[in-house]
Amino acid sequence: MRPYIAFLRPVDELALRARCARAAAAILYQPPMLAAQKAIAKRLFERRRIDRDEIDDILRPATSG
Repeated sequence: MRPYIAFLRPVDELALRARCARAAAAILYQPPMLAAQKAIAKRLFERRRIDRDEIDDILRPATSG
């Protein structure tokens, strides 16, 4: 986030960071995203690795709505 803040040079950096944190939390705590996070964690736990394509396949339903 530092490069973006340096580029934007906001008047109130703390307010911008807080706004971004709230927006990220709103996205990450939606039920489809929580399910995707759980599926990714399960795959990592089972195999100790995950490919980019697998992540994309898991996230696709959570982000297409």
